[in-house]
Amino acid sequence: MSIHILLLRHGTTQWNREKRYLGHTDIPLLPAAQQELEPVRQALSAWQWDNVYCSDLVRCRESLDYVMTGSAQSVPKASYDPALRELDFGQWEGCTYSDLCNQLAYRRWIDDPASICPPGGESWQHFSSRVNHFAGTLIPESQRTAAGVSTSSPDTSPSTAIRSGTASSALSSEQKSKETKRILIMTHGGVIRQLITLWCPAIQFWDIVIPPAGGYLLKWEEADCEAVPFPL
Repeated sequence: MSIHILLLRHGTTQWNREKRYLGHTDIPLLPAAQQELEPVRQALSAWQWDNVYCSDLVRCRESLDYVMTGSAQSVPKASYDPALRELDFGQWEGCTYSDLCNQLAYRRWIDDPASICPPGGESWQHFSSRVNHFAGTLIPESQRTAAGVSTSSPDTSPSTAIRSGTASSALSSEQKSKETKRILIMTHGGVIRQLITLWCPAIQFWDIVIPPAGGYLLKWEEADCEAVPFPL
């Protein structure tokens, strides 16, 4: 059985536009975000989903509602999960780089985010643990084994690659296959990076670029995993 997981990032908020740290602060999308999300909505209009998951924060809820509008297929009821939230930046929420760059704790965090916790925020260990736990419960073990999906060590994970090309065209030829499980996840940039590096450990966290309303389609065919930027 094949497994396709589409990881989508929400559209732009005011804080995104102003380059402010935005983790658990719950602010809505900008009105212009619908224009960003429109190509996604059109690309997904004919796709069928077995499961839909979404961060419980409003910017993801609004993004999911918009991209599912007008779908030609019945859409499963979404599961809204706080495990899919962005890293909590604590006292740095709403701050810009220029606000923080003279603080020693911030400079140490930039150099080594895995060892330094934002004041009043979330450690990297806690963030990665909750995202990895979500990943481990997402697909039954029997299905992960059949598709070659790993949630453990790189030694047992499938071969991986990021390639260019449109995810919609990559999927269209296989849309009729009943042997493919398709999962949609609307979440945040940090969560997408964490999930990709967990499932595709040959890919480095900071090498992954996800603009607002962008994402990746992860495709497991037997023991091979391919991460396709979405949309192109």
